[in-house]
Amino acid sequence: MPKPRKLQISLEATPFYNCVSRCVRRAFICGNDSVTGRSHEHRRQQIIYDLLSLASLFDIDVAAFVVMSNHYHVVLHVDAEACKNADPKDIVRKRHQLCNGKYVSRRYLEGDALKQHELDLIDTLIKSWRSRLFDISL
Repeated sequence: MPKPRKLQISLEATPFYNCVSRCVRRAFICGNDSVTGRSHEHRRQQIIYDLLSLASLFDIDVAAFVVMSNHYHVVLHVDAEACKNADPKDIVRKRHQLCNGKYVSRRYLEGDALKQHELDLIDTLIKSWRSRLFDISL
């Protein structure tokens, strides 16, 4: 029986992980589908671009990858120390590149004066976001 990813990952054992993602029902993400005769090759470059763009927003490096016709392999290197030592504002900036963030985090980046409860919220958010930036099990 398969184990959940969070039980398979141990950064103390190794920072490198081989991840695979497959399509269902023999669907093709790129290449030529011999069953239907359709070409999906136009998707390959977009997959590579998306993979490398997302990797730049996390403290996870893409050490190697290959995109096959119905699946891809990615070798990831998790740089937990870089994330743990990152400046809090860098953590918030990365989060804002992924999504809009929160009103209070936008104010934090702009240098607005925050009240104590807002600073406490920012600390909680940064702690949560920091842990997510190097967690491949989510």
